[in-house]
Amino acid sequence: MNQVPHAPLVRFYKTPSMPCPYLADQSEQLVFTHLKPAGTDHLHGVLAQAGFRRSHNILYRPDCPTCNACVPVRVSVAAFVPSRSQKRILAANKDLTGVALDPVATEEQFELFMRYQISRHSDGSMAKMDIDDYQSMVGDSPIKTVMFEYRSPEGALVACALSDELSDGLSMVFSFYEPDIGGLGTFMILDHIRRTGDLGLDYVYLGYWIADAPKMAYKTRFRPLETLGRSGWTTLRAEFNARNNDALTTLVREHDVKLRKMNDRILNEIGRLSGEVMAETGAEGGITKRVYDSFLNFRKGAIRWSRISDQAYWNARLLPFKYG
Repeated sequence: MNQVPHAPLVRFYKTPSMPCPYLADQSEQLVFTHLKPAGTDHLHGVLAQAGFRRSHNILYRPDCPTCNACVPVRVSVAAFVPSRSQKRILAANKDLTGVALDPVATEEQFELFMRYQISRHSDGSMAKMDIDDYQSMVGDSPIKTVMFEYRSPEGALVACALSDELSDGLSMVFSFYEPDIGGLGTFMILDHIRRTGDLGLDYVYLGYWIADAPKMAYKTRFRPLETLGRSGWTTLRAEFNARNNDALTTLVREHDVKLRKMNDRILNEIGRLSGEVMAETGAEGGITKRVYDSFLNFRKGAIRWSRISDQAYWNARLLPFKYG
């Protein structure tokens, strides 16, 4: 009789409460486990999909008692389309050479790392690191980890990214770059998206995103961005929709924005004019007419369905239920 091997036992621990490094009025607690040699790559992949991050030989994720602002995010490589500004950044940095190296720290990297930390994160703990701390952070990894170095045509080191290889993508552990050169952070993420696609993998993991932390806002520029919530990984649009009511309340109460229903006469006129333009386009014949006719048929069915789905739902929501 064949024996099914047992998965190694994984123990989780919780840190004491400490001040949150991102939100001044919050405290932070982390759930973590140690990465051990047996089954490490598989465990890392499973927990990364569950929102864990790696630091040294530890996997962790926030588990704060009064806050859930830290949202794991990843870029869907197949669905990603660079924006115009991102295309400009790619063009501006097309002469950079990126090389994947073993995770070995160098003095050249450390000097660039410190310039970046002092310029961008002078109040953070990493700005106080010495070369030994940096070497440990780079090299203390029990899984497949890569150091990407980016150099100018003259050979100057201008950017670095330490990334873990997962079964479904690349996870960017940390990155740094010449602070006086704009766009390098964006360029490295774009390059990781390209490399992940070249490997036939699906995602670039970007760590955590906090809506109220300005330094993390750049992550939302890589769309579609997926977030991890109670229902699993979904696109960021769902997170924005969940916050729409709070945003609307802020506009009305704090900025004195007045809400008015658009006049039906105006809407009818807009509908008439747009319909005339579409009809004229459809009358050109050929494939344009086929697309136009297909749209009209689809619209009729969609309106019929919306009357028993969306419209019925909103009608029900307007009923005076006792509990809201």
